[in-house]
Amino acid sequence: MIFRIRTAVCTIFLLLLSCAALFAASNLLSLKVRSTDDRIQAFRCQQGPESESLWKELEGAAPTMSLEAFDYVQDKLFIQQSEDSVSWSETYAYHYDAATDVWRLASHKTSELQRSITAYAVAMRTASPIVHLYETSYGAGVEFMQETPFLQNAVFIADFSASGADSNNVFMDQFLILNGRFGLGYKIAVTKRLSLVPSFTYGVLAHTGNTDLDHDGNVERQWYFDQQVRGSLGFDFMLNNGMSMVVKPEVAAFFESNNVGFLYGITAGLKFGW
Repeated sequence: MIFRIRTAVCTIFLLLLSCAALFAASNLLSLKVRSTDDRIQAFRCQQGPESESLWKELEGAAPTMSLEAFDYVQDKLFIQQSEDSVSWSETYAYHYDAATDVWRLASHKTSELQRSITAYAVAMRTASPIVHLYETSYGAGVEFMQETPFLQNAVFIADFSASGADSNNVFMDQFLILNGRFGLGYKIAVTKRLSLVPSFTYGVLAHTGNTDLDHDGNVERQWYFDQQVRGSLGFDFMLNNGMSMVVKPEVAAFFESNNVGFLYGITAGLKFGW
């Protein structure tokens, strides 16, 4: 049995759904979805009274989906579409009218800006171990990422980390290195699961440690604050709908009173999105 589906013209895309079969006893609904825009390469959907953050991705430019236990009295079908499987369109909500056998566009709303948090480990080396009094630092950090409303695929970044390094001079045993920065990145879809995210950030790099300049046992904590700029290229491999593995080489320049320091290294961690 074929049911009529009402089409809805939205701001950019025309979304067409065709219903293959509806079995009243089992509430199993089969649908085929496609877009008249050839640029659309992926869809994702969910069902229920309201849309949530858990989406099911559909394979292909004209996929068929099966909805189990679909309650056409209370449930709606929510669909988003994408050109690159990274950035998604607004949400289209469809309601099935059993009396007329017609799918109607219940509403569509602008998609919420996607955000994520990454927990990572980091290792950095200095290009001037004699000047900076240490060679390699190891630590951990968190990175917050939020899509921007003004440019598709652009992301706002906030990053905070703490690292430790063994000192290579006799006046200080260890350094504690604190890093805080903000900036912008841009997501580039390479494949369905792999994305590149080049980014540029600006912030403050703080070095601190206990010093005993006179070797008399009187230890004093010293702080050094420097401005920094940092560039990176993130390799984001999606493991599932809400989690990715991220590996990111990066380089930093920090500006001391009479010197410019350089750091280079790599971070690796897990990103959780919602």
